[in-house]
Amino acid sequence: MRDKNLSRQIDQRIKELKKQNLLREMDKVLKEMQRVDEENPTGPDDEGDPRIDAILAKGNRIQNELDPIMRELYVGNPAALAEWDEIMHLCDDLHEDDDTQAEETSSRKS
Repeated sequence: MRDKNLSRQIDQRIKELKKQNLLREMDKVLKEMQRVDEENPTGPDDEGDPRIDAILAKGNRIQNELDPIMRELYVGNPAALAEWDEIMHLCDDLHEDDDTQAEETSSRKS
């Protein structure tokens, strides 16, 4: 029983460390995106900087790794889990907006 409890605590600590590392990585992604955007600001009808697409892809990979960790860490905390779920829905909405904007830009060029 003691070994199982210790194993659970170690597993929980590893997940917490992974979460912290992924959050640091996401912070770097956000700062890089802001830096690139400031270097090359574009309007809504302008073609965006291709570096932004690469940065967004990295952010999506981090988000996909982070989501299951956060859900497991917050399984016993419904309020925190609901807040995390809301963040994930906001991210989904941003992806849908990006897809819609890309389709509209593509159709204008045709």
